[in-house]
Amino acid sequence: MLNKELVAQVTETLEARGTNLATYVQLHLRAFSRSKAILGLSDKMSFGKYFGEVVENIVRADPGYIVYCIGLNGSTKFGVDVMELLEALEPDEVTDKDPDEQIPY
Repeated sequence: MLNKELVAQVTETLEARGTNLATYVQLHLRAFSRSKAILGLSDKMSFGKYFGEVVENIVRADPGYIVYCIGLNGSTKFGVDVMELLEALEPDEVTDKDPDEQIPY
């Protein structure tokens, strides 16, 4: 059971910072879901145009997107299994042919 005084104190502190509890929790859950250290082939993407898709499917369908993600600010890391599959693909398969499709939104 929640301590009403603690909830009131947290709510007051967040309001003083210009936010509320729902927004605070939502932002932290989003950050937590993105903070997985290493994505493997069986993991699901938690961001970008392939949100919710299995990494292996993305590597096979659009390996250039994975290469793009690797080149970002380093916040997304992929496991050895992903890197091995990328290396096994033909070089022309790994290069994304349409740079506009590389936008991770």
